[in-house]
Amino acid sequence: MLDMDGPIDATFSVEALPNGEFGIYFGPLGRAQAAANQTPGTGNRTKRLCIHCTVPGFITAETLTQAISSGEVADIQWGDAAGFQASAEIRSAVEECAMATALGYYEALGWDVDPSVAKTESFDLLCKRKGEVLHAEVKGTTGLGREVLLTWREVEHARNFPNVALVVVSRIEVNYGPPPTARGGTTAVFDPWRIEDCLLSPTQYRCAVPLVT
Repeated sequence: MLDMDGPIDATFSVEALPNGEFGIYFGPLGRAQAAANQTPGTGNRTKRLCIHCTVPGFITAETLTQAISSGEVADIQWGDAAGFQASAEIRSAVEECAMATALGYYEALGWDVDPSVAKTESFDLLCKRKGEVLHAEVKGTTGLGREVLLTWREVEHARNFPNVALVVVSRIEVNYGPPPTARGGTTAVFDPWRIEDCLLSPTQYRCAVPLVT
């Protein structure tokens, strides 16, 4: 925060930043720092810059407010957790990429895989092979994938069905388009998936409010 009467306008935008080419920031930031140093103020002679960065497709305060108001807050994604994305289009692209990866994984192992069950059931892939039946839950994320979001139905199904797997596809790369597309990722397969070995944390509660008298 600058110790001064008003803000310094040093706004600049970057449409694309290839890997490692951070030098494009040096000029604008240097000019902003010089302007801050030359601005009269009181207190400490060292002035600080406050940098605001908006990344397309990720959460802004406005997006978060809208998500909370619409009840979609459970679908927002923070760095390590799978399941939160700021736009429905990006979320769909990430999910489709993860599903395609999981489908290919089990087909390569000789399973007959039906992904259509994801529309009606509490799991994503129905896998059959030589009389054996496996239900796979698939989660995709652009983050590290250390945590995934589960609905209570998914948790109950994992607890009660005897042969369940969890496939987490992390570090998925997103091209924001339009339209957004997703590719790649690192696949981790937990098969069998024993949900009792996982640490579950509640992210939402249903609250029945008292009757108004």
